[in-house]
Parts: sequence; structure tokens; C-alpha cells
Amino acid sequence: MVSLPDTVRKTAAIDEDRSGAEQVVEPSGTGGSEQSKPLTVVKNVAAVGFGIVGTVILLLTLLLCTMELSRAFVLWHAERKRRRMSIEERVRQSQKLMFKLISLWGIDAALGWETSATDKALADTLPSVKPGEYERVNSLLEKTIYGGIALEPFEERALDLFVQRLWGRNVKKSWKMRLKLRYACLLAAE
Repeated sequence: MVSLPDTVRKTAAIDEDRSGAEQVVEPSGTGGSEQSKPLTVVKNVAAVGFGIVGTVILLLTLLLCTMELSRAFVLWHAERKRRRMSIEERVRQSQKLMFKLISLWGIDAALGWETSATDKALADTLPSVKPGEYERVNSLLEKTIYGGIALEPFEERALDLFVQRLWGRNVKKSWKMRLKLRYACLLAAE
């Protein structure tokens, strides 16, 4: 059987009834359009979703880079400034950082205030801090700050070692606590 070309059928259908042309032959490009609409919507929603997720990841990465650069600059500047300080100024700076770190661990502490309770709490919280160590460091700070007596080099090293132990390097901690301790230098720089 030989059939007529499509154009002849379309013309014949249009001549017979103006509304029947769509029923006889579907125009090209509209075939299955009802089925492709949901698929297109899903693709658009997915693209927008991935765009939002990508933007959030990019912003978080930029925030982290900014914080790391700020931390590096603050540490560099603090070390440079510390080299030019007198022993008393270094002790005051170490005292400020020490009490900031202790407060980050959730322990209330002040110079000369309830040293035995603070010492016990620190020894329980941080395994690297030995019992009695906080009391010894506290007496060294009191010697310098209240007595005006300069620390000997070995006493200053003991103070610095104690502050290093307060960072809690070998202690399991939550990610929030890790961030607090990592960026404590930005808090202490205020």
C-alpha cells in the first residue's frame, strides 16, 4: 500500500475540520511534551540544588581560609612582639592566654583563687597536666605579678610548658572544642 505524503494528509484534515488537524498528525517537536515537563522540572530543581550546595561549600571554604590566614598573621605578629617584650610582659601575656585556655575547657580560674580545686579539675580534664602543676605555675605568676620578682629562665620555661599542655594535644575532644582551641589565639588577641 502506498500512502500519501504527510503534507497531503494535513491539508486534507485541515480542509475537512479545522479542529481535527491535531488529532490526525501531531506537529513535530510536541510529541511526548507532557512526559518531558516533569523531567525538565526535576533537572532544573537538581541544578538549583547543586548550585546552592556548591555556593555554601565555596563560602565555607572562603571562611576557613580567612580564619586560617588571620590565625597565621596573629601568631606571627604575637611571636614577633613577644621577642621584644620584657620578662614581666611575657609572663602577663602567658597568664592571659593560660586563663583563656582554662576557661575554654569550662573551668573557672583566676590568679590565686581556689588553686587546689582548679588544679584538681585541670588534672581530671587534661591527662597531660599533672596534679600540683597548676599550683606551682600559679605561685610563679604570683611571684612575678604581685612580688615584682623576675622569673628565672627555667621558671619561664615551666610556665610556657604548662600553657602548651593546656592546648590538650592528645585529648579526645569534640569538633567544637577543637575549633575553639585552634582559634583561641584570635580570642586572646583582643
